[in-house]
Amino acid sequence: MKNLIEHAESEIKELLDSGMTSYEIGKRSGISNQVIDRYRKGTNAIENMTFKTAKKLLELKKAELEANIE
Repeated sequence: MKNLIEHAESEIKELLDSGMTSYEIGKRSGISNQVIDRYRKGTNAIENMTFKTAKKLLELKKAELEANIE
């Protein structure tokens, strides 16, 4: 189970570290850019992220991967 959680954290970190702006991530995920900025700056720890927020970010990451494959 821990590997699944570590994988999710890694995927979210990769998305947050990508070239997408906080505005773009926020707009496409439904999460405010202020919240995105707090995770990017480390004010909020990814491991303390709500499941709802993590799910939205992982869905965006998945959509990005699928778009890059096509």
